Amino acid sequence: MGIDAGTMAMIVAIPLSAVAGAWLNHWFQKRPKLVTYMVHSEAIGGTGPQGPFRVHTHSVVVRNEGGKSANNVRLGHRVLPDFSLNPSMRYSKETLIDGTVDLVFPVLQPKAQFMVAYLYQPPLTYSEVNTHVHSDEGTAERLNVSPTRQLSKGVTRLAWYLIFAGSVATLYILYEIIFGFLWPLIKMMNS
Repeated sequence: MGIDAGTMAMIVAIPLSAVAGAWLNHWFQKRPKLVTYMVHSEAIGGTGPQGPFRVHTHSVVVRNEGGKSANNVRLGHRVLPDFSLNPSMRYSKETLIDGTVDLVFPVLQPKAQFMVAYLYQPPLTYSEVNTHVHSDEGTAERLNVSPTRQLSKGVTRLAWYLIFAGSVATLYILYEIIFGFLWPLIKMMNS
């Protein structure tokens, strides 16, 4: 059984589509893409000179995963407790009309990130501190993250190769089912 023109076109179209998809992905990644996630949230108790005490802490990371700088990155707060910023960078505080406070970072470079760690006392909790993260270019995506082990580049490449090979095989099987079995059956039923 020889390969007909339709099958050959499908076999050629798949790698071309993958290359075009990679190029489009690269093209559209040349923009800022803010993501934010909470690293931890803790309630810590202890005993001091005045007796038992309790403090709350949490940390928020803001990262620019895009290919261009994000301008005027704003980290919003209902209440702004004591905090530390890592790495140290330039920012300003803006109190808005409704009493909320934004920390404004003029520029966040591509692939750069910062972390803000907060310290406060009950009854204030983390859900009452942060409100939003956005820049002139758009709103940050909130991620739910958990620490995971990173796979080696070789394993990652193998996985992508297997995904690609499986996709090609699946499309070829679908093509054979449609044009090798169903299409002749439909033609036979219509005649």
